[in-house]
Amino acid sequence: KNIIINFVNFANFDIYPMMSYHIGQILKRIFKDDPIWVIDFFEMRILKNTEEKIPGYKAIPDSALTSFQDIDWSLADEKAKNALRKVMNWTIKSENKYKSWEAPRLLKGIATGHVFGKDVFVNSILESLFIEWIHTGDLKLIIQCAIFLREFSEDDTFYSLVEKMLLISKGDDQVQNELMRAITSGFFSRGVGQISPIHIERIKHLEKIQKNSKSEIVRNFAQKMIDSTKQEIQDELKRDEVLLDE
Repeated sequence: KNIIINFVNFANFDIYPMMSYHIGQILKRIFKDDPIWVIDFFEMRILKNTEEKIPGYKAIPDSALTSFQDIDWSLADEKAKNALRKVMNWTIKSENKYKSWEAPRLLKGIATGHVFGKDVFVNSILESLFIEWIHTGDLKLIIQCAIFLREFSEDDTFYSLVEKMLLISKGDDQVQNELMRAITSGFFSRGVGQISPIHIERIKHLEKIQKNSKSEIVRNFAQKMIDSTKQEIQDELKRDEVLLDE
């Protein structure tokens, strides 16, 4: 810890991959015994960047967090969960806007080992923590959970959380708006004249919850998202036709 703490001052780990890898391995080992210390380490980096505006400084180094990919969260104790809760709480309690902005990326990085990239899904530890917030019924917390979902790809767990948020918020407009952003955020690729596989999968997930849900709120939301996704597909195909005709 006495050595690693000095790296609070280091601008960007990512330009030194080997060093970043070893720092990540050390942080992972520290996390197993003292997870809050690791969160505090990243908090110090965020605050340093906030206060000093160092050129090229990257508070959350992507490469250092890849070491967290192989953490077995099924064995996580309450200390580890509290560390993740601390990061989540930055979004609702911190007066420092930079901590709020960095919180979703740090949460994703520590819980999954991926800060960026597609096909990163909500895992069991994050699902349980998001459900804690959703079940409070506090709209502020539910909205923030919807914002967290922007960081993740769509799968059954993703849509299970979407359904819970709709039900417990009673279809609150702001919750619905944030869920729409979460569903439509992210990157996708496709060939010219082809439909994106992500759009196809999205429609399948939405049709599934529309069919199975007993809630009119959920069914209406699903239909609205199905319609908008189909419209997006049509708009993309029309743009392709224009390109091919030029």
